[in-house]
Amino acid sequence: MPKELSNEISSRITKESRDFGRNNDPGKYSTLVSSMKNATDENGEISLRSLSSELQKMDIKETSAELLLGQAEMEGVLFRSSEETWTWL
Repeated sequence: MPKELSNEISSRITKESRDFGRNNDPGKYSTLVSSMKNATDENGEISLRSLSSELQKMDIKETSAELLLGQAEMEGVLFRSSEETWTWL
């Protein structure tokens, strides 16, 4: 993923989810953000399959790709561009 896009994603996730870190373990939050960044392709799109794979690779079991993507979509960080693909806003 291009560095500029990576920085923009990190900035938006952090801005949109400030309360998450206060109420939960910030280390877990950082790991979840990393998994979402790693699952994003060079066009700024993230798919259910790529995030599920990344969560499995990182041995993250306390949440699901569906839940993470749904939360990001509700917070206005992602836009659903197809049935199983989202684009960062």
